[in-house]
Amino acid sequence: AYDAGVNYFDTAPGYNHDKSEDIFGLAFQEMKGKPFYVSTKCGLWTAKNGDEARRLLEKSLTRLGVPKINFYHLWCMKTMDDYRAFMRRGGIYEGIKKAQEEGLVEHITFSTHMNSADICAVVETGLFEGVTLGYNAVNFAFRQGGVDAAYENGLGVVVMNPLGGGMIPGNPDYF
Repeated sequence: AYDAGVNYFDTAPGYNHDKSEDIFGLAFQEMKGKPFYVSTKCGLWTAKNGDEARRLLEKSLTRLGVPKINFYHLWCMKTMDDYRAFMRRGGIYEGIKKAQEEGLVEHITFSTHMNSADICAVVETGLFEGVTLGYNAVNFAFRQGGVDAAYENGLGVVVMNPLGGGMIPGNPDYF
């Protein structure tokens, strides 16, 4: 993929039976010449506070073999309660913000399955630089407002689940 021009690589602790970051780390050792960008994540189930988030980040840096994470996601915000849990005093956002100030994280981002109104609310805090969200022919109406808000606020947008987890190609007569 890298040799063919792909330059954004998304992973997370736990992907591929918790081997994804290790596999990417091996690949990154071979990738010389052209710049590339690394995305990984921290979820509420992987860290409970800023200190745990920092330890997870350091583990990811070691496994990936990179000096910094370009896009560090607060992973899988499903509700505004999740958002508030990430943001609480001494919480994950605070820990990652400190790591960003130290140069270990370039951009703090979030991934979400929330509806447009909630995505807009998070985007409009001005605390994030990008969002990864599910967007496809099935759910676009529930997310378009969030995509628009991200664009209007200068955030990068990455789409996940563009084929609806296989539902779209699995139902060609309908789609």
